[in-house]
Amino acid sequence: MDIAVGLFTIIAGAAYIMWQYHKENPGMLTMTLLVVIMVCAPLAFWQWIMNDINLTAGIIGLFTHVGVLMYLLFSPRIKKAAEKDTIESVKIWEDVNALPIPDNDVLRQYKIANKIPLYPADSKVFNDQAIKLWRISEYNKRYTAKHKFVYYQKI
Repeated sequence: MDIAVGLFTIIAGAAYIMWQYHKENPGMLTMTLLVVIMVCAPLAFWQWIMNDINLTAGIIGLFTHVGVLMYLLFSPRIKKAAEKDTIESVKIWEDVNALPIPDNDVLRQYKIANKIPLYPADSKVFNDQAIKLWRISEYNKRYTAKHKFVYYQKI
């Protein structure tokens, strides 16, 4: 009876963890179940046909199935997300590059903040570096204004 209570406790704990995971990422458990079915179905089919599978062939087959399934399931989503991020980033950079170059006081502040030499004041290299850092700062401001960042803290 103690073993049954222990197993029930473990199963209940796993179910609770899966429920919490489902609340944070809806649909992930369903997708995981589909992946398991898609992986196990071909292996069960070959086991039924061949009656016995070599361990090495089974492991290679399992990794092949998992690789193909992961590619088919995740590659379109990853490509779309990366493409969307790239398009948004390019639009922000176009906006930033269209901005007029800041005045000398702003450039001087960026030079001081980033330890770029102030003299000679008309140095193209130093001014270009300060302008580059100013543009990166403007990009970061616009990017963080369009995207919400969530930070978790350990308590």
